[in-house]
This record gives sequence, C-alpha cells and structure tokens, in this order.
Amino acid sequence: MTDVLTPTKKLTQQGIGSHANDWGNILNTTIGYIDTALGGTLTKNLTGNVTLNASEVRNTCYQFNGSLSEMAIITFSSYYGMAVLQNNTNVTISCGISGGQTVNVPTTYACAIWSDGTDFKGLTDVVDKLAVVAPVSHTASSGNDTLPSKPAGFLMVNIQGLFYKVPYYGM
Repeated sequence: MTDVLTPTKKLTQQGIGSHANDWGNILNTTIGYIDTALGGTLTKNLTGNVTLNASEVRNTCYQFNGSLSEMAIITFSSYYGMAVLQNNTNVTISCGISGGQTVNVPTTYACAIWSDGTDFKGLTDVVDKLAVVAPVSHTASSGNDTLPSKPAGFLMVNIQGLFYKVPYYGM
C-alpha cells in the first residue's frame, strides 16, 4: 500500500503493511513535524521581501526581525490553521499566501491569524464580536484624577483596518 500525505500539514500516513523495516524513521519525522506545528517558532531576519519555504511554514509562531527601508511582503508557500506573526522590524509587514488575502502587521506588534489555505485573516476578521471585559477599579467623575505617566501595557485595536494603540493601567 502507498503512503499518503495529509492535506494541510503534509504529514505521512503510512500504508498499512508497508515499511516493515523503516516505519520508525517515518513516524519519528512525522512526530517532529507535529511538534513544530504545535509550538515551533521561526525567527527570520528580513532584508526585503521573502517567500517562506515548505520547512519554514510548518511552524505556529513567526518572529520577523530587521531594519528595512519599506514595507516587506512575506509570502507563505502554503499555510492552513492558526499562527502568530510578530513584527520586530521598523516597518509594517504584509503576510499571506500568493494570490490570497494578506494581513498587515504594524511594527512592534503581534497578530493572530487563521488561514484556510488561500487567505490570511486577522483575529478581528474571524471573530464577529470581540468583547474585552476588565474589572473597573478606578474612575474619574470630574476630571480630577490623573492617570499614571506609564501604562501597564497597550491593547492593539483594529477597527476597519486602522490600528489604535490604547493604553491600559493596572490600578
């Protein structure tokens, strides 16, 4: 019986009764691919546009670094499922599969995406309604309270393709 590759992650499904003496090598390679797909991180230094090869797109997380003069286009040779894209460059990066919808990630931000094998969709494109629920522990009724000069962090909000950096405070 012949081996078959799974459609999305290209894992080897061995034919029943085949590979009597080498099934362990094939199984170990497949387990390595599963490990990478579940938690592997590719760190890629960019000098311009790049196409990720079949081995590179097996990861779940992607960290892009570099100092660039203009937006970089990162083309995935293929991709199915969820991923996290971290942009550590000095410019916005555009990520996707050739011919499909892309996702732009501003400098210093991370973006969760989902791909159907053709299009990349940012988390806010996939989720119909996103609610942020946080306990309220500090209020200002007449403008007398002053917020600290340094926020605890920032919440990145994407509204119709525009990114807003909203500070939050751990009060």
